[in-house]
Amino acid sequence: MPVIGVCGKLCDKCPLYGVDCEGCIQEMKFSSRYTCEVYRCAKSKGLESCADCTEFDCLITTKHRSLCPLLVEKAAQPVARRIQTPESPVQ
Repeated sequence: MPVIGVCGKLCDKCPLYGVDCEGCIQEMKFSSRYTCEVYRCAKSKGLESCADCTEFDCLITTKHRSLCPLLVEKAAQPVARRIQTPESPVQ
C-alpha cells in the first residue's frame, strides 16, 4: 500500500522517502522543526490528510505541494544531522 503525504503526493516518488524520511504524517507528528502549511491546515481541521477535506486541492495544497519542507530542509542537511530524536507532537 503506497504511503501518501498529507497533501496527497505519493511519498515513494520522493528521493528521501524510506532513507531519511517516513512521510510527512510521521515526520511532522513527532517534530515541531518543520513548518508545512498543508499539514497545519489539515491538523487544524482535525483531518489526517487533505484527501478527507471537502476543499481538497485548494490553493494552500496546490501552492505548497511542490515546496515540501521535508524535502527542501532534509536535502540541504548532511546525513548525520538528519537523524533526530522525536520531539513533542505538533499541535
